[in-house]
Amino acid sequence: VDKGFINSVALNTYHDGTEGLQSHYDDASRFDRPIYTLRLFSESRLSFGTMYYGYVNGAFFVPMPRGCITVLCKDGYGANGIKHSIRPADMSGKSAALILRHVYSSSLKEAHAFHLDETLLWLQDLNLSADRPVARGGHRFDSLRQRTVRAMANTSKAAHDRAHSECRLIVREIQKQVVQNMRAEASCRQAVKRILAQVCRAAKAEEDLANRDAKIDKACRSLVGGIVRKVQKNIKIEKTVAREVDRIVERTQSKCLIMSTLDGAAREVQQMLCAILGPQ
Repeated sequence: VDKGFINSVALNTYHDGTEGLQSHYDDASRFDRPIYTLRLFSESRLSFGTMYYGYVNGAFFVPMPRGCITVLCKDGYGANGIKHSIRPADMSGKSAALILRHVYSSSLKEAHAFHLDETLLWLQDLNLSADRPVARGGHRFDSLRQRTVRAMANTSKAAHDRAHSECRLIVREIQKQVVQNMRAEASCRQAVKRILAQVCRAAKAEEDLANRDAKIDKACRSLVGGIVRKVQKNIKIEKTVAREVDRIVERTQSKCLIMSTLDGAAREVQQMLCAILGPQ
């Protein structure tokens, strides 16, 4: 912070966290930028762009922990482009903001002059009766109290009418939003019902598919088991046939050996007979 820049200090106190500060600008014609705010006692939030007396439909908010310093920069959107406020919902308890600003010298002069004029009027009217006029400098004036009462009466009625009109507009807008929200809620409920129905159908279809897959798997296992058993049976049969063939082959070989032995013996006998009987 430049030396001598800050020439105004304000303390906003929120005693129990149920109070707030209406949506507003820090008047750029009175206060220079940047503006520094020190958060005290507890954390809070600075809400921007709120509507309906600063309570709903905010554009965004900035968290302000205890001890933090928030800066609204020169030519920044947060300082000049959108209103800011502190809502009761933005506070968690007793809170305070120490606001450090630079007030333009022209505004300071106007404030001092206004304060001086008000003080002089108050002093001049301090001992006067409320029901008699006062002569000053050859002119007749009503007392400050009478003027104030009349001004407050006129202002109160006009302000009441304006507030009544604004309240009616706000109530209508809230009613419209409530109707829209109810319609949106009904649409959301119908959409949720449709989604739930689709989810239930999908779950049932998935369950049916799982059951069908289980049945197919069981049938495949049974079929494969039958094929394996048949193969094993065929292997046993083939082994039995192979053993029988081996036995037959052995028998055949034995018979062939016997026949060749008999043939050899017959030739020997024939030779012996020929030798005994001689040639004929």
